[in-house]
This record gives sequence, structure tokens and C-alpha cells, in this order.
Amino acid sequence: MRSRLSPNSGLALGCAHRATLHFALIGLIASPLPAPSATIQSVVTALDSTQVHQRAEGNHQLKVTVGRPNSDSWCSVEVTAPSNVEYIWLKDVSTPNARRVYGAKYFTSKETPPPQAVLQQQLKVGYQVKPLSYSKEAGLYEGSAFIVR
Repeated sequence: MRSRLSPNSGLALGCAHRATLHFALIGLIASPLPAPSATIQSVVTALDSTQVHQRAEGNHQLKVTVGRPNSDSWCSVEVTAPSNVEYIWLKDVSTPNARRVYGAKYFTSKETPPPQAVLQQQLKVGYQVKPLSYSKEAGLYEGSAFIVR
């Protein structure tokens, strides 16, 4: 049996659900959200095209680890950099004009930074990739290009 509420009797049950959903959405929108990956990608693309590239060696060395390919020929790729970097990214080397970025990560400044900054990304076997890192203090560093195998 459905009960009918007159227009003057307050919120109907359906309106109450909409009001609850409305307040939940306001809570999500009002809370700070991380920057979308497209924003990070545009930042690293701009850094790549405007900053002087330095070879990553010594204290700025980028360590790359490639896992075994799975059944679909995708590999886990991990890039490790010193803790003082702000950005790490992997870019496509086979199409330098396109400046395709396969994965990028932004590291916020913290009171106690981790000992290393790490980016993990799944890449297809055969991709030609180069790791890069950037910090305001040290500038842009690029690692050696490699083929995912």
C-alpha cells in the first residue's frame, strides 16, 4: 500500500533520498582531490620540452626494473629515483615529436620524505621507453632508453 503525502506535508521519501545523495556529493566535491593525471602529464610534457636535459648518473641515477611479461605481454616497470624529486615519468622514445607519456607521478613535499621515489607502470612488451625525473633544486634528468622485454 502506497501512502500519499500532500505537497505541504514535507519531504516525500524519494526527496529524502535525493537530499541525502545531494549532501554526499557536496562532501565529495568540497574535499580536496588529487590532481588528475592529465594535469600531471601536461606538466611533465612541458618540463620535457622546456628544461635542459642532464644525464641521470651519480646521485641522480634512475634505477629501472622490468618484471616478467604476463600472458597478455604486459610487464610491470618500476622506476626508482632519489627522494628529492618532484616528478618521475616514462616517455615514449619511438615517437619523440609526439612526446607520449606512458606514466607519471608527482611527489608532494613532506616533512619526512621517503628514502626513494618510486613510479610503477604496466607497459607492453616492445615499447621503447626513457625514464625522466625533475626537481626544482636539481633540474631535469633523463635515464637511458630501454625496450620493454
